[in-house]
Amino acid sequence: MGAAMWDDIFRNPEADAAALRRLLRRPPPQIVYAVHFTPRSGSSWLTEVLSRSQALGAPGEAFNPAFVPQIARALNATSREEYVAAIQRRRARGGVFGFEATGHDVKAVFGSYDTFHTYFGQAIDFWLLREDIVLQAVSLFKMAAVRVSHSTQVTEGALDEADSRFAYDARQIERWITHLMAAERRTEAHFADWKRRPWRLSYERITAAGAAAVEAWFADRLGVTLPAAVPEAAETGHRQLRTDKNTEFADRYRAENPELVAAITAERQPRIAALDDPRCGGPGVAPRGAARPARRLRPGG
Repeated sequence: MGAAMWDDIFRNPEADAAALRRLLRRPPPQIVYAVHFTPRSGSSWLTEVLSRSQALGAPGEAFNPAFVPQIARALNATSREEYVAAIQRRRARGGVFGFEATGHDVKAVFGSYDTFHTYFGQAIDFWLLREDIVLQAVSLFKMAAVRVSHSTQVTEGALDEADSRFAYDARQIERWITHLMAAERRTEAHFADWKRRPWRLSYERITAAGAAAVEAWFADRLGVTLPAAVPEAAETGHRQLRTDKNTEFADRYRAENPELVAAITAERQPRIAALDDPRCGGPGVAPRGAARPARRLRPGG
């Protein structure tokens, strides 16, 4: 990404330098974690669950290039360095800062994982994907086709109307499967290149475990003590956008493309086999304030 693009992302002519200096006087977070994810894998649900305790940070999409310019203005940041420092202080909760990022986010905002690790080389890594990638692709296709991304944004009637406009298209489903596979490969290559061993989660397993179990599981792995009383209102404000039509389309695609689905399943099998399960509980092994994996040794370093 060229310098002009960086200027566009962080252009902030009305930035209040004094306000930024005041924000940067706050202590940095003691614990930093990153949730690497692919779209439609439950990241919004996870953000809501982890944010409610006020002890596990507020891990939103801090580096989504669609959101960065607006956030930078709110932080009075005018460069990537200022932005990273400021957002960690603004969004930390109880000394913990978490964020979610796709491989596309990393490329757009940092240019490369090498640059990303100059800022977050000691972050504790989590990797969130979806076990049923065909259903995930159908969900992405539906989001793009009907322009609805989260159930919290629309009424029940609007969801029904959007679903009625959703029509089967095998080429579009395959397009999104290809997109998701490329994203998974890019993130897996990053972990392999940097010798990092993330905690591995899936949409299916975190939603099956439920909010309370997921909070406790993250707290163990981050070395954080949850407050005595975590809010126990409704699990989350999210409802599934998935309908019978999603399942029908996924089943139809599998039936029509058995060889492709078999090849994808075989490639992903090691990733699925390595998944952790929050329902199993148990203490984590990451010490407080330190990343679970070792940093990559650079050539000659």
